[in-house]
Amino acid sequence: MSIETSPTMRSQSPPDVARARVLFIGDTHANDKTPEWRSDNYLDACVSELAEALAVARERGCDAVVHLGDVFHRLEPSGECRNRILKTFQQDEAGRPWPFRKFVVLGNHDIRSHTDNLGRSALGTLIWAGAVECVDSDEGLRLGFGHFHVGIEDRLRDGWLVGQTPLIWALHAMVVTRKVIFAHVLFEDIPLDASCRLVVAGHYHPPLAQVRADGVRFINPGSVCRLSLKADELTRQPAVLMVDYALDGSNFQTEAIPLAACRPAEGIFRLAQASAQARQEELTDQYLALIGEVALLADADDMGEGLLAAGLAKGVPDEVVARAMRAVDEVRHGTARRR
Repeated sequence: MSIETSPTMRSQSPPDVARARVLFIGDTHANDKTPEWRSDNYLDACVSELAEALAVARERGCDAVVHLGDVFHRLEPSGECRNRILKTFQQDEAGRPWPFRKFVVLGNHDIRSHTDNLGRSALGTLIWAGAVECVDSDEGLRLGFGHFHVGIEDRLRDGWLVGQTPLIWALHAMVVTRKVIFAHVLFEDIPLDASCRLVVAGHYHPPLAQVRADGVRFINPGSVCRLSLKADELTRQPAVLMVDYALDGSNFQTEAIPLAACRPAEGIFRLAQASAQARQEELTDQYLALIGEVALLADADDMGEGLLAAGLAKGVPDEVVARAMRAVDEVRHGTARRR
């Protein structure tokens, strides 16, 4: 889903109104272990993508960067993973400090879903080293931060944000625009204070965007990482979100900025091997379905013939039919392996 600036958010604010620029980065899930089916060095990719996002913020003159949570995939990754991410947040490619503030929202993976774990987490190291800030709000930039905790979606639905006055909320929660199978909250069902004009959320990896009837906007820029072979991960170009806004809320401009470090799917996934395994799993499913059908329709003595006939009728691949017939023959002659 593309993230575009709506015409209503381009209305001009008075020239003397102070403005701010903030770059939002979705889940990175930095880890020293490369996910299944990825062919690259995943940690190298995480570092490169984060470094590029921060460089974009510098080039665009941003006042702050907000990481939307799940900086790390695990509570305690390797020391190399922790230290490389720490260094990336601390300094640019020339060894200079980044010229903007860096905020982080606690993600469920960062703290293994419990804030009590922060003290022994890799993210805790980043916070206490001063590489990132972890706060509940920043009045100067009119930002509010909704850190992950168990039941956060219920609290959002029950009015947790009402009475709080940030212009922009940054959350790590399953905020969606339509129902999903996970515990979630619909953006339209979140009560908000009248001061809020934009909600930005991480946690759910595909990008989302919606404007409610009251004019409040929701954007999930999508995760920077790609962990699996889901269709969305194979086709989308990960991007970060820049928001340029008037601090009185009179004007918002948003832009999704693709990251060049996020290479195309064919450059990071073992697609051929994955396709071969998927085909093998499909054949196995057909095999099991065929056995079940023939067991119901055929007598024990004509199981083999029944398998062959059913296979021909349904167009099942020959190799699957052959496997089924061999299995029946083994059972019939008592040669099947005992499980």
